[in-house]
Amino acid sequence: MKFAKYITKDQIKQLEYEVLSKDLLIYLTRILLEWIENVEYPEDIIARKNRIINLSSTIAGDLIYILESDNMGAYQQAEYDWHDSKFLLVFRRLNTIQFIEFACELLRASYFTIDFLNAALKSEGASFRFVRDRGNYAIEVFNIDQIEEADTSEEHPNIRLLISRMETSLEKEDYSGVLHSSASVYETMAKDVVGIPTVQDKH
Repeated sequence: MKFAKYITKDQIKQLEYEVLSKDLLIYLTRILLEWIENVEYPEDIIARKNRIINLSSTIAGDLIYILESDNMGAYQQAEYDWHDSKFLLVFRRLNTIQFIEFACELLRASYFTIDFLNAALKSEGASFRFVRDRGNYAIEVFNIDQIEEADTSEEHPNIRLLISRMETSLEKEDYSGVLHSSASVYETMAKDVVGIPTVQDKH
């Protein structure tokens, strides 16, 4: 992303290897869906979904979708079906930098609270958190020592941390350590990002 609003160029470089788990993105999607569907009139649901889908698409650099009703102000069933399916990808289609930009927009619109998102990121073992910065939103990126100290996740180890361990092992000419860390990176990517079924139950 060439022009980011909530994250600096230095932070983008720091988070080059940061990968968020599919489980986290699905969880946030379900929580957001619960909020979206908490309305009195069903017509408001599709309008809310359309706004969120288009916001995600804009950040991803894709086309937006214009929601149109018929002459009676009603929507065809196909519109509901399209929005139902596209909404489930609003987080999963984004990379980590795009996720941060999208999440900050959702914070600004009060779809999430900063405490809720930070608690989820802490459970995830992410190497950043959201902060308030002069009335706006930004992120704080943890250094490697902070991540190492807080790292407790076995399901989705922090890939940025694994890359750092791999580089440290390489500097020390500890090639078995390099292989171990690199294998952990690929295993994590296969489980959480690629979704290869044969590795889902392996650690």
